[in-house]
Amino acid sequence: LPAYAPNLNLIERLWKFMKKHIKRNRFYATFEQFVTAIQSFFASLSAYADALATLMVENFEILTCG
Repeated sequence: LPAYAPNLNLIERLWKFMKKHIKRNRFYATFEQFVTAIQSFFASLSAYADALATLMVENFEILTCG
């Protein structure tokens, strides 16, 4: 893997998915509300199983040099 390849790192896909669902045009008046939203997201992670499964595909291409 390249030194920095967020598209190839599966956890980066989860962080992006979480960010999309937590921040999507929302304002949290306090940091505690923001933390609660993140905790709620992870508590209900199984509800997003189908959507997450579509993100966790391995579409890799083998490149040969020379």
